[in-house]
Amino acid sequence: MKFTIAASVILFLTKHTNAQDTCDISGSFSVSSGSCSFDGLVASIEAKLSSLNCPIPNVPQLITSKLGATTLQDVKAEIASACSVAHLPFNSITGQGHVFDKEYFDGGTYYNDQRESTDDYGITINRLATDPGDRIQDIFQNQAQSNGFIWPSDLTNFEGCTLNAAMCCWVQDRQAGDNNGNCATPYDENCVDADPADNTDICYVDMSRAPASSRTSDGFSLFEGEEEGDSHCHGFAWDEDPSDESALFKGNNLFYVSFYDHLQQRGYVRNVPGAPMCGCVEQMAVVTRADCTEISTSETVEFSFNDQNDLSATISDLELEFNACQGKNNNNNDLAAYVERLVDEGRISETKKGVFYETVVGETYCREAIDSFLDEEGLASKPACRGSYPSECGCEEVNQQDYTGTVSVTRSGRTCQRWDEQTPQIHTRTRRN
Repeated sequence: MKFTIAASVILFLTKHTNAQDTCDISGSFSVSSGSCSFDGLVASIEAKLSSLNCPIPNVPQLITSKLGATTLQDVKAEIASACSVAHLPFNSITGQGHVFDKEYFDGGTYYNDQRESTDDYGITINRLATDPGDRIQDIFQNQAQSNGFIWPSDLTNFEGCTLNAAMCCWVQDRQAGDNNGNCATPYDENCVDADPADNTDICYVDMSRAPASSRTSDGFSLFEGEEEGDSHCHGFAWDEDPSDESALFKGNNLFYVSFYDHLQQRGYVRNVPGAPMCGCVEQMAVVTRADCTEISTSETVEFSFNDQNDLSATISDLELEFNACQGKNNNNNDLAAYVERLVDEGRISETKKGVFYETVVGETYCREAIDSFLDEEGLASKPACRGSYPSECGCEEVNQQDYTGTVSVTRSGRTCQRWDEQTPQIHTRTRRN
């Protein structure tokens, strides 16, 4: 596919006139790139100057100056805006309007409610694989892998997303025969209240996190032990550079995770009560973990700047692939491990990672998350035991959960770490064994 993007940007490399192959950077220019992004534009300018044996300036600084921008982040936002002009509206996926889309992502609408059945004449009705399955399959095959989708920030579920991550959590399976979940035929007998494949534990829901979804400004639900039943969470994260492919095509990732991979392919539906089915991570139920999908792209881009300081980008042969996230320490298909990788690569801040872990707390950490929440709400203090000195050493009966000191190394000098992490020490001891 091929489309043209236009945006007001001031940047020059070589003139389109006789000076096309000179080092003149005072006029219009064109340059080819393999990525419609800030990094792609910078690399292409540097490569073309180098091929002409021209002095190579500080290209990011040059672009910032030409744009009259204050920060590189502003520049990246401009490039992202230019590269996403031809994105398709997200509401074109269902074609049923804002209210329907909002309800879907909160776990409602017939997309979530219907279950295949047969009528009095033995005729199949409410077949999820047909409606909306056929539509979703068509969009995946003909649009989602070759066109961008606009991020649906007009839906409160996806407004802000300050942690650069989003997630869906499902609690029911409505489709048999796909080797996912325990829905089976006949539907009227074996798929009334079927469960998805269990990949997480739900710790608690703080309904004040997403009042537009929970329909209340306050309230909470605790799921201690295994009280929540089987549930399944899957998410994705993106670079703080808005022109990076992970950010530029996060709308496509949302379509893939929520509509294609889980609704159409697996039949997973319905939300954790009191929480959105899908939303920014900071709005979601507190869970132990989530699976993860990342996007990779292949494209050809021709950037052109005219004398009126307008940028156009002709993009051809755009291809998007959806893959399991490659996480830190080869911990793949894991949202937390992928966030850790992005942090290590300088693509998400340490601060955001810390807040992220308040929602995706890590395997076996539900108890601590619940205790911390109740303590913060003033409902129950964190566990302690008689005679303990929390500032010096936690109490053994509660596995040192009451420790409030600052020591972060063992007696032998090893750096302390979470039980569910393999850095800085690799180990086989977990909290469960």
